[in-house]
Amino acid sequence: MERTTTKAAEKKHVFPCTTQNSALSGNIYETPIPALVRDDIIRGFWHQALSPQDKCNDFDWDTYFIYYTKQCIQALHNCGRYISIRNHQDILDVVCHLKDLSTKDTIKKILKLKLRELNGEKEADALLEGSINLTARLFLMMDIGVLSLGYSGRRELNWNEGSLKDFVHDHFNQPQVLGHENVKLEKIFTARNLDRIAGIKIEWTDNLADHLHMVGNDDEKVAIFHHASFLKGHQRYFLHLPLSEVTQLSSTVKYFLAVSLRKP
Repeated sequence: MERTTTKAAEKKHVFPCTTQNSALSGNIYETPIPALVRDDIIRGFWHQALSPQDKCNDFDWDTYFIYYTKQCIQALHNCGRYISIRNHQDILDVVCHLKDLSTKDTIKKILKLKLRELNGEKEADALLEGSINLTARLFLMMDIGVLSLGYSGRRELNWNEGSLKDFVHDHFNQPQVLGHENVKLEKIFTARNLDRIAGIKIEWTDNLADHLHMVGNDDEKVAIFHHASFLKGHQRYFLHLPLSEVTQLSSTVKYFLAVSLRKP
C-alpha cells in the first residue's frame, strides 16, 4: 500500500493549489527580495506569517533568503535551461504539492500540464526534475538532487520516488552508530579548544543533511547547520521534518553558536 494517494493528489491539483499573488510574480534571480514578498514566501512555506513579536525578537531570516537567492541563481544557470520555474509563485505552487504528500511522479504529471510543447519527454523530465529538486532544497535546506553542470562539494541526496516527507523521515531515522543520551559537555568545551586539542574546526553549513557530520579532506572539520530561524519556522508552523529531529537540531545549533563565541 502506497504511503500517499497518487490519483487523488493528481485530481485535486490539476490547477495551482495556492492563491495566486501578483507580488510573487517577480523573477527568482532578483535581489534583494522585497520584505512583503519574503513574508508571503514564509507564509506559503509554513502556513502562517511571522507575528510582529517574532520579527522584533529572535527571528532573523536574512541568512535564509541569501541561501534562497543563491540556490535560485545556481538553478537558473545556462539561461534557465534546466528548470521551468521562473518566479516565486511557481516555487510556492510546487511547495503546495510537496506539503500535500504527493509523490514525485505525481508532482511531475501535475506540473507537466503547465509546460509548453518541448522537443521530447527527456527534455520535459529534466525541467520538471530540476524544478522539484530546487523547491525541495528551498523548503528543507537539504541538498536534494544533483545540480546540472554544478558541484556543491557537499553530500547530495537523491529523492527518486514517494513523497518528500517519507524520504526525509527515512533519511533522519537511519540507525545511529553511537548514542548521545546523557552526554554533558563541560565549559572547557569551546570552539577554540576543540581545534587546539582535537584539531577539529567548526564549519557552518547551509545543508541540513550535513549537520554534525565530519567534513574536509581529512575529516578535520565538523559541519554545523546554523539557520536557527529556519528550524523554528519548521518547528512552529509546519512539522514536515520529524519533530524530534527539529528539536535536537535546534538545541545543537543554539549550543554551538554559544560555543563558537565562548572564550577559552
